[in-house]
Amino acid sequence: MGSPQFTLTIESRLDSVHALAAMARRASESAGLSGDELNEVELCITEAANNAIKHAYLGESKFVVELVVTVLPDSIVFDLFDSGVSAEASIMEADRRHLLDVAPGSDGPEESGRGIAIMQSLMDSLEYIAGPRNRLRLTRRLPRSGKES
Repeated sequence: MGSPQFTLTIESRLDSVHALAAMARRASESAGLSGDELNEVELCITEAANNAIKHAYLGESKFVVELVVTVLPDSIVFDLFDSGVSAEASIMEADRRHLLDVAPGSDGPEESGRGIAIMQSLMDSLEYIAGPRNRLRLTRRLPRSGKES
């Protein structure tokens, strides 16, 4: 028997992103995540889908964004696909978490442009493969069940 897998495809519209985030949340909850972990997954999927729509498709709504969620024994994997303009590898591969370090009272970095940093900070891994069909893979480890192997 294979790993449970869930797939949802939306039109590349920002007002449709909530459907992907909701599916990711439900799959994560069924896999054993709870509380803040569910909120973090939902935020990351929202950021990833928004980035695909804004940057890969330049905001055009005549395309699709697909999310495939795979539940493995020790992790949950979120693959987000688009067929738009590929992101630059240097941006996707660089550690951008420092963009989240903002001193109280300072202006800090602009809010825009921190999506990758948020995903890197909240997920256990982020991988990007550019191509005719771009894939952003976000992975989150699942809590241990308490049983020792």
